[in-house]
Amino acid sequence: MISFFSAAGIKHTCRKMLVPIGLLALCNSTAFAVISGENSSIVKLNNRLAAISGTVTDEKGQPLPGVSIYDKQTKRTTSTDGDGRFTIDVANGATLVFSFIGYETQEILVSGSKTINVKLKESNNTLNEVVA
Repeated sequence: MISFFSAAGIKHTCRKMLVPIGLLALCNSTAFAVISGENSSIVKLNNRLAAISGTVTDEKGQPLPGVSIYDKQTKRTTSTDGDGRFTIDVANGATLVFSFIGYETQEILVSGSKTINVKLKESNNTLNEVVA
């Protein structure tokens, strides 16, 4: 059986609780694997998290503050600051979703790059009615 968990400071807890009861614990700063059973083998942790940063702008190059950024795999979210900048921790191969009212939603696959700059296109859909 293999179980994966992620948490800050888990390395100490992992070793303190699992090693005394005969479980092999592979730990690093972002994740650990617990391996048990007769046919256990060492598992390489490939989904290490890395900080991705960048800027979100409109088609004219103006920064967009408040853009929502969502990682489809880990469900992590963040938003751009007043200058359109963001930082989010994701695993390689994650899909980030960028959305903002009045603009088309865009999905980007993270593939090894530490910087992602996004240009959102204005949406052709406009509100037809205003509710007072």
